[in-house]
Parts: sequence; structure tokens; C-alpha cells
Amino acid sequence: TESGTITSRFRHGMEALLSDVRSCAPNALVVFPAMPIQPFNKNSIINIFPLGLMVDAVLGVWERQKQIVASNSRGNTLFLELKTKDIADWYSSISGKYGNAVNGLAGDHDEFRVIADYDDEFKDDVLLSADGVHPNKRMYAKWGELIGHQLYNRIVPQIELAEESHERVSSERERIHSRRKKLIG
Repeated sequence: TESGTITSRFRHGMEALLSDVRSCAPNALVVFPAMPIQPFNKNSIINIFPLGLMVDAVLGVWERQKQIVASNSRGNTLFLELKTKDIADWYSSISGKYGNAVNGLAGDHDEFRVIADYDDEFKDDVLLSADGVHPNKRMYAKWGELIGHQLYNRIVPQIELAEESHERVSSERERIHSRRKKLIG
């Protein structure tokens, strides 16, 4: 049997996976995105008290393990955070479509609930699968788009810095080469 808590085994498993990736692709960028764990609509089984609180706590522990692995790794490992506001914005676009049919509340406890009833037309815009727990394809699309934007915003400045550094090095080499020509020539 493996020793340690479930969380430490989970973290060590991610570290082993990261090590395997590094052995095959040492310069690969590894991304651990936060999962959309706040998308509780009124009809979700997660809204049964106190199940919602327990799910938030348990999933929060797993998200924290991903943050720890990313922060303890080399510079090319990222944890991309997902804020409740991001998910609230996903539901806000639905709210805009249906007026007051959807009300999102982001409170002091950083929670979000869809609290209104909805009709069959609205069900086509729900972001959870039929089980009321897991994301559906619409939420995965929104989640993927957000991850893409976050990656772009984190990576592009690094690329620009690398390009500037490369340009400075090239200019310096050119200057040294010109001086050598003048001295020799």
C-alpha cells in the first residue's frame, strides 16, 4: 500500500506525471488549469445542503495540490486560476439572453448560484451536464476559451521579452563584429 494521505498521493502522482513529461519533452510548457467547480445551477444535486459546501472544500483541496506542484516546479509549469467571477460571467451571458430568468450572486464567500427556474428553451443554455454536476460541452468550450486567453496573456509577454533579449544580443554581436573589422582592417 502507498503511504501518505490521499492528497499527498494525488500531489505525488502529479509530480510523477510532470517528471515523465519532462523526461520526454524537457522544455514543454505544462499547464494545470483550475476546474470550474462553482457552476451550481438550481437543479444541480450539488445544491443540496451541506453537499455543496463539502464538494467545494474537497475540490478546493485538489486545486491547491495543483497549485503546489506548479509553484514547486521549474518556470515552465503554470497553474491557471479560475475565479467565480469568470463563471458568473458565463452565466451572465445567459442572463442577458433571458432577462431576469437567471440571477447570479457573487457574495463575500466567493460563491455563485443560478437561482431561478428555467423553461425548456433555457435548458439548451445550461452549462452543466444532465447529472447537474459535471460541465457540459458549452461549459468546456467557455472554459477552454478562458484557458486560451489566460495562456496567451501569460506567454506573450515572455515571448516578447525573449525576442527583445535576442535582438539586444544580436545588436551587441554586430557591434563587436564591426569593431573587430575596424581593428583588423
